[in-house]
Amino acid sequence: MTTELTMLAYATGLLIVLVLIQATVGVKSKGLVPLANNRDDVGPATGFHARMLRVVDNHREGLTMFAPLVLIAAVANLNNSYTALGGQ
Repeated sequence: MTTELTMLAYATGLLIVLVLIQATVGVKSKGLVPLANNRDDVGPATGFHARMLRVVDNHREGLTMFAPLVLIAAVANLNNSYTALGGQ
């Protein structure tokens, strides 16, 4: 596996970890039942919970730009020191 695909796998794994942390913080701040329901009466997130929501959103946005580029490079068999550096 190329360096670029390895970095994509790491970035995806990081997103999963961030979502789990965000969900755990959300359950601790709002409770399990309100978050498991339709969330109409939950209210806005505050403090660390709000920060984790922004972290997950930012990482997801970056991943949506990074993943297609890595996959295009992999399909086109373009891997050199510059693409590896870009992936890192």
